[in-house]
Amino acid sequence: IRESKTMTWVLYDPESEKSIPGQRYDAKEPSSSGYVWKKYCDWSDHAMIQILDGGVDVIYFRYADVLLMHAEALLETKGIAASSEIFAIINQLRDRCGGGRVTETNYTSEDALRTLVRNERRVELANEGLRFFDIRRWKVAEKTVAVSGEGMNGEVYGAFMRLDGVGATDRTVMVDGVPRRYVETYNFDPSKHYLFPIPSKDIDLTNGALSQNPGWD
Repeated sequence: IRESKTMTWVLYDPESEKSIPGQRYDAKEPSSSGYVWKKYCDWSDHAMIQILDGGVDVIYFRYADVLLMHAEALLETKGIAASSEIFAIINQLRDRCGGGRVTETNYTSEDALRTLVRNERRVELANEGLRFFDIRRWKVAEKTVAVSGEGMNGEVYGAFMRLDGVGATDRTVMVDGVPRRYVETYNFDPSKHYLFPIPSKDIDLTNGALSQNPGWD
């Protein structure tokens, strides 16, 4: 759930003895990016090894998701004509947590409105396991995330961390003149990865009537 006047993540120094014990470099599963989640996590009782370790109820389906699906459906069926309804939906979500309302004059085109709706899903539903499916559904997964802010291609960077102590072997690179910690490299093939492979047992059951998705043979 989006927190009022706070961030959903915490920047910290994983080499400092004062940092969260479960996320320092010498921990079992330290943060690779320099950020740890604040959303859902009770740091007084649990180190964030996984979300299920927390004392907060696990969300399976949220009304906020329903509202944002409605906003997206309005946009894709009615376009800019649905802007008032879309603004009302997003403001409803923001009002409950004390967030600022939408500046409507910034979203006067369909493309701008689409950016708003998609980013609202990114913020509202962060760390809820939906982003992976959203960017595939929107057919933007082949984009380079470090360039466009969305996608599943290219190198991914976290926060700056010092190259000393137990983190000395980690890779820090310059991104737009700022030192950033390299996390990993994504590789997304649009000719293959927009579809999952069909289990061979299901193909066998159809006696050859069902064929494998492209690239998964």
